[in-house]
Amino acid sequence: HGEWFRDRGRTSINVNTHDRAMVFLGDVEYGIPETLRNMPLGGVEEIRYYPPTDAVARFGSRYGGGVIKIVPRVE
Repeated sequence: HGEWFRDRGRTSINVNTHDRAMVFLGDVEYGIPETLRNMPLGGVEEIRYYPPTDAVARFGSRYGGGVIKIVPRVE
C-alpha cells in the first residue's frame, strides 16, 4: 500500500523517533521498509500496518511514522 511508505515529515522534536514506518518481524524491529525487498514471501503469514497513532500506542513513542508488522509463517 503506497501510503505506508510516504514520508510524513518530522513527527516529534524528540531525536529518538522514527519519521517513517518501521518494519517489525514478529515482535522485533527489523528495519526500514526497503528491507522488505530481501524477505522471502514464502515465510510470511500476514502483513499488518499500524498507522502512526496506533503504532505509538502499541509499540511506543519512537514509532510515530507507523509500523509494518510481518507475522512469520509457523510450520
